[in-house]
This record gives sequence, structure tokens and C-alpha cells, in this order.
Amino acid sequence: MFSVQAQVLNLLDQLRSELGLSYLFISHDLSVVKHQSDRVIVMYLGKFCEIAPAADVYVAPGHPYSAELVTSIPDPRAKQDNRRRLVDRGDLPSPVDRHRDVVFGRGVRMSRTFARP
Repeated sequence: MFSVQAQVLNLLDQLRSELGLSYLFISHDLSVVKHQSDRVIVMYLGKFCEIAPAADVYVAPGHPYSAELVTSIPDPRAKQDNRRRLVDRGDLPSPVDRHRDVVFGRGVRMSRTFARP
């Protein structure tokens, strides 16, 4: 038996196929985003940091924060957690203390103009 979440996601897929619908799907569950989305926007501290086809974000993320998110997805087939994290959670900058350039992790800098639609 499928979970309620799986049933709803399958219904959304069916409606999209049958009616040609488009969705703006907002989620923190990247495994669901991967399943549901053709195109992904990753936000960091309230700003777009990457806009790309979903497959590209998961195979070759173009931004350090996107890469960190992708590495945080657990692999249910793995016997142990072999994910390589880019930064420890304690290294993320505070959203309260914003500067022109926001430091991501240890020494990785990103410009707020990284993503251009």
C-alpha cells in the first residue's frame, strides 16, 4: 500500500500528463523534488542561487549550497551513510548577518548575483 504522500504525488503526475498542467512545487524534501520537477530553483538565504534542469542539479550542482543539499539526500539502498558533506551544519552563515558577499562554509564565497534567470 502506498503512503498518502505517494498517492498525492502520483495524482499530481497523472493530472500533469492528462491535462498538460504545470506546477510550482515548493518542498524541502529533495527526493520528492527530484521525482516531481523538470526544473529546479535552489534558494539560499532567501535568494535564488541556482536555476537549472532538475537532472543537472542532482548530477552536477552548480552552486556549493546546491551540492550540500544533494549530498544530504539519504540513499535507502546504502548499508551505511557514505555521504560526503561539504560543510558541517555549524558552518552555515547566519541569515541575520548579511554582507555584500555571503560566505558559504569554510572559505567558499558566493556572490548574490550567482543565478541569473
